[in-house]
Amino acid sequence: MTSRPVQITRMAEAPATARRKPAAPDLGRANRSTLQERIYHKLTNAIMSGLFVPGQRITIRGLAETLGTSPIPVREAIRRLTSERALEVLRNGSITVPKMTWEKFEDLRRSRILIEGFATELAAGNLTPSDIAKLEDECRRIDTAKLSGRRRDTLLYSKRFRFIIYEATRSATLLPIIESLWLQVGPLFNLVVDDPAVAALNQNQRRAVDAFKHGDGKSARAWIERDIMEAGDRIIAALDHEK
Repeated sequence: MTSRPVQITRMAEAPATARRKPAAPDLGRANRSTLQERIYHKLTNAIMSGLFVPGQRITIRGLAETLGTSPIPVREAIRRLTSERALEVLRNGSITVPKMTWEKFEDLRRSRILIEGFATELAAGNLTPSDIAKLEDECRRIDTAKLSGRRRDTLLYSKRFRFIIYEATRSATLLPIIESLWLQVGPLFNLVVDDPAVAALNQNQRRAVDAFKHGDGKSARAWIERDIMEAGDRIIAALDHEK
């Protein structure tokens, strides 16, 4: 199975004097206000959504050119993401998205089922009708994006669906833990975004939404846990294929 980085539409053209090298996905230009935090959050969202692929090498200069900023705030974002195990620095000094072993992925999957399952059940009591309507909208967007082959949108909508749920936990403890897990597993979603079996798994999310409508947190939890397990099976198959 072939994976590839997902290109992101540019938000603005660079000045004529700036010469870009196609070294990284186009993440859009960062606003000068709170620049360091904005760059960090752009990169975090891109990694969690699967817009980078395992083993992909990136450069500080390439990201800085793509974002339209100096290397200094990018370097700080890279430092933070390295400490969070979302990126790693190799012995030769190059920066890469970590590759995943079967054993490490199984550990992540077990942790996700426990933590995200609990978060789903906890969120059930807090989701408003507006939140549930947003979840239904995301399910429709995921299906439409998959049918039309829009890989980038499929990845972004899938991540957005889950975090509508997890943010509804209103837990300052759970959310950072879940984000840390997604920073490590996110690039693997790129390996299976084109897998027809994964496309069918959106039904698990739809059934979770139906459970939320009835205030059934336990059932919603079961469907999200099932989704993590079944998508994980496809990721393991992709990892085996890439050996």
